[in-house]
Amino acid sequence: MCGRFNRHDGTRGRLELRASAFRDYRELERQLRDADAILPNRKEDLRKLLEALAQVVPQRRTTLLARAGWLESFLGFSVGDRVLGQAPEGAMSPTSRRGKDDVSGRLYVRGTAADWRRKVSSLAPNSSLLMFIMSIPFAAPLLRPLGQSSFAIVLSGRTRVGKTVATLAAASAQGLRQKEDMLTWSITDARLEELLPEWNDLMVPIDDLMTMAGSWAQRLLRVQELAYRLASGRERDRHSSFKGAAPAGEWRTILLTQSELSVAEMTSGHQQRLGGAALRLGEEGGEAAFAENGESIPEQSG
Repeated sequence: MCGRFNRHDGTRGRLELRASAFRDYRELERQLRDADAILPNRKEDLRKLLEALAQVVPQRRTTLLARAGWLESFLGFSVGDRVLGQAPEGAMSPTSRRGKDDVSGRLYVRGTAADWRRKVSSLAPNSSLLMFIMSIPFAAPLLRPLGQSSFAIVLSGRTRVGKTVATLAAASAQGLRQKEDMLTWSITDARLEELLPEWNDLMVPIDDLMTMAGSWAQRLLRVQELAYRLASGRERDRHSSFKGAAPAGEWRTILLTQSELSVAEMTSGHQQRLGGAALRLGEEGGEAAFAENGESIPEQSG
């Protein structure tokens, strides 16, 4: 069920919950408060409101999709808060796990596909590497139909050769507007794992790997663990005793990030070696491929 309400900042909010949750008054109140809904101050008035909400008959039935990305039929696709193509009547994208003020990784709709081809993709012929990078958001949705596992690509090269420009050019095809909209390595692995299901069947652009905290040895261990988690394609399950535990999220994606140093340079002198151009993660764990290419990209915008 989906309910709309007024927020303290004057905007309208939307809350998507299973029908049973509307009859759990404490959980319903918590969800509304977390969403910054305007609620009565008096306990008695609040109780009456929650009781009234529990008795509401929805105007129309909706189906909350189990995951973002491709629908089972491969005829529809859920991205952001939109469901494209052929989908069940009333189909709605999964509820986002990001806060209302968290803009990192949020997708926006602006312009048309023709605008993007004319203003952005027209730059690709200037660089074979830029052409490759800008193809990634179109390759990511093909992983599931082709039965391929998730993997990561690290775009390496000296500073100011256009690594971020190339990443933004690719990310713009999915709806990211500027560098500040990209995810960063300042988030924890647990938080990244929580957000990955929202990028299912899409490319995941993350800003410069060099901003990752810790020593080189710590960074390498984190990258190695992330490669395994990414290839697993599934969020860690929580214990059944955890209140409100939801089914583990799933993803199939291509993660794109940048670094001034190549993977070989980062692993030089360390025992934890990631295997150069490609690292195979176990016999059945898939692959995490790390592209290493220092080719310069023209600093252009458009």
